[in-house]
Amino acid sequence: MKYYFTTLSNLNRVDIIKKILPTFLYIGTECNNNCIFCTEGGYRNDKSLKDIYKEFDKIKDKNSEINLMGKEPSISKDLFKILEYANQKGFTNLSMTSNGRMLSYIEFIRKLQCFNIRSFGITLVGHNSKLHDSLTRAEGSFEQTVNGLKNLKDLKIPFLINIVVLQQNKNYLENIVQFLLDYRPRNINFLFAIPGYDAMDKKTIPQMTEVIPIITKLIHKYKNLIIGSVGFPNCLMGKDETYNVQCLEASYNRTTKINICNECKYDCGIFKSYIDIYGTDEFENVLPIK
Repeated sequence: MKYYFTTLSNLNRVDIIKKILPTFLYIGTECNNNCIFCTEGGYRNDKSLKDIYKEFDKIKDKNSEINLMGKEPSISKDLFKILEYANQKGFTNLSMTSNGRMLSYIEFIRKLQCFNIRSFGITLVGHNSKLHDSLTRAEGSFEQTVNGLKNLKDLKIPFLINIVVLQQNKNYLENIVQFLLDYRPRNINFLFAIPGYDAMDKKTIPQMTEVIPIITKLIHKYKNLIIGSVGFPNCLMGKDETYNVQCLEASYNRTTKINICNECKYDCGIFKSYIDIYGTDEFENVLPIK
């Protein structure tokens, strides 16, 4: 928590961004939002409890952070069975990626704390209900998520914010950052929207080279915040590639490589579905990172 809104050198900021990555474990099968940018609609098969238990059994480091995610884990009917099993196996550093709506119920948060949920990653895509609810397609979702943020702040539970970058909110990214200042998130991530399912056209998916300058400007403007990006090819980030975390979905065969990738020291690639929308022209004059 000592990193909240402190003045950090660029090196320290990068170290924090890189070191916060936990082991992700997908448990969710349902969601209480209907986001236009959802990347998981029908993508992941539902897992049985036995399958989830086996995944915990494969993790050797009991001290590592395990992040529960996938659709909306907070409404999983098996959530507390999973948490109980994790605790029994010695995992006591758990976190959750969530839309934050269930966190508007403070007793629910307290119950999660009893099972060693220590931090959260919350998705926010707007600075007001009009924008946020239009993107989640769930009326009242903004109000519940914000109430969840208030509860986390009041309980002094660390959390980060994931801002999914879309055509509809790209011009309001700074507004969202400004809105978040009162809630004191541990850090803020700008996530590139993975094209897929409902979000498969230029109406929702922005061009990377259009939004990266907006994001890097905010990274350097708000030097007292820990701001990073997720899911952008490092080569497009230029000198700011150190603030970028490679896409977490790469292992699911959703990326491909073009010629420049063969000369790059990173193994991130480009989303296949992104190339289907925009092609590869914006990469023609980009230099590989060596």
